[in-house]
Amino acid sequence: MEETVVKPVATRRILIVDDNRDAADALALLLRFEGHSVDVIYRSTETLERVAQQKPDVVRLDIGMPHMDGYAVVRALREHHGNALRVIALTGYGRREDRERTRAAGFDAHLVKPIDVPALLPHLAG
Repeated sequence: MEETVVKPVATRRILIVDDNRDAADALALLLRFEGHSVDVIYRSTETLERVAQQKPDVVRLDIGMPHMDGYAVVRALREHHGNALRVIALTGYGRREDRERTRAAGFDAHLVKPIDVPALLPHLAG
């Protein structure tokens, strides 16, 4: 049996944006356990303001949210912040077309739910 070796990741300021409170809170808990500073919001419409306030290194963004989907949020983030932060889509959408759409919208990475922390950690390194 081969063991997976996870390299340590530098501590990051992470903003989780997801309307699924249980999933967002569980991921935040796991990332805090890994030593990261984590903030969580459940409404996509609050993202730009929170990014301006908290200045995260990484935004972990759900795509399928009410009011403003993740595609619109990442486009707005890129418009206001350029590539100053890493934006990771964590979504239930996993087809090739979905991955192409996230890349075109400005996401740095596309991960499919459910995610485990070891799979996410390398994407936090930037």
